[in-house]
Amino acid sequence: MITLVVGNGFDLEHELPTQYKDFLKFLRVLNELNNNTSFGGYKDNVYLGSKFKSLATSEGLNIELVNVATAWICEDVSASVKFASSIGSNSWVHYFQTIYEENQIKGEDWIDFENEISKVVRKLEEESTFLMKQSNFFYKKDSIIEFMKERDNYTIECKNKLAEYFIKEMDSFISFLEKYISLVGELEINHTSDDIKSIAGKVNNLISFNYTDTFRRKYNKSVTADFVHGKANENNIILDIEETIENKDEISKKILCIRFKKYFQRIYKKTGLGYKEFLSKMRKGKNIAYFFGHSLSINDGDIIKCNSSAVLHII
Repeated sequence: MITLVVGNGFDLEHELPTQYKDFLKFLRVLNELNNNTSFGGYKDNVYLGSKFKSLATSEGLNIELVNVATAWICEDVSASVKFASSIGSNSWVHYFQTIYEENQIKGEDWIDFENEISKVVRKLEEESTFLMKQSNFFYKKDSIIEFMKERDNYTIECKNKLAEYFIKEMDSFISFLEKYISLVGELEINHTSDDIKSIAGKVNNLISFNYTDTFRRKYNKSVTADFVHGKANENNIILDIEETIENKDEISKKILCIRFKKYFQRIYKKTGLGYKEFLSKMRKGKNIAYFFGHSLSINDGDIIKCNSSAVLHII
């Protein structure tokens, strides 16, 4: 049995704009469109599409993505207006944009969402008390940034409310991400990987850590696939992090931020279950697993370990 395991490097190999920085640039353009054109007041889809295209091109967005997104704006003004008008007030958008801009100043043109989420969660779990200074703290777009800089203590009640607010904001952020990936999924896949092409017809199962369905669209539509982190347009995308608490007895802390954790997310959204069925069908000594574009990070260590009975090939 042959299993192909793909990470984001697979999509990047096929020239798709799936880096987190690509997504943040897309959000920045829509937010700018909303701020500079009184977006919500316009019903002229041609004007909005033209304005978006101009801003997106200036930002350096993938030209094919710009065309697809422009078509979406022109075809569904109501949905695009609603989408764009909700970006600016989202705390996670503001936090990630700020971190990304700080990274750029340091010469680092990238951002790791999971790593940044983990920092926020760890601070929530480590702080023992919390003192609110502003009654509208939970409703400010820079609330996560303020929280990460804050050195005062918080009451337990406020900490719980803050965790609930961050989770709610993350749900909205993920909906933004899902829309973006759905647009990416409409792009033509012009690049072909010779390495993948040589094995595509032999692959039995696909384990994908991406939100896209690039392999099946490009190479083999009949392959059975498991999308560990969810799939665009199926309302099950997850941004998960590893367990952050080493002491298993600290149950109360785990409950506080459990919705950010990998195992809860996969169970709650019913993802990352198919690979176990794939592995159960493997016969000893006749299994091959190809890894393409996956970092082999600890975040996905449980699944990588499950493939240890196969002959591993890193592409």
